[in-house]
Amino acid sequence: MAGERRRIGRPRVVDRPGFLGRWAEIYPDVQAGRISHGKAARRLGIGHASLLRLLRAADGGAQP
Repeated sequence: MAGERRRIGRPRVVDRPGFLGRWAEIYPDVQAGRISHGKAARRLGIGHASLLRLLRAADGGAQP
């Protein structure tokens, strides 16, 4: 483990297996207003605040 950095705290949502694929499917619908934020969060299995952070990062280029 020498030289290996361990992340402290809760794992990032985007690091969950298969999450980025689901996000890529849902993101265009959220942006176009075809799906509500609440429904998108439920489909992704995340909280509303996490969804808003992801949307803000996707729109502004900031890190989630």
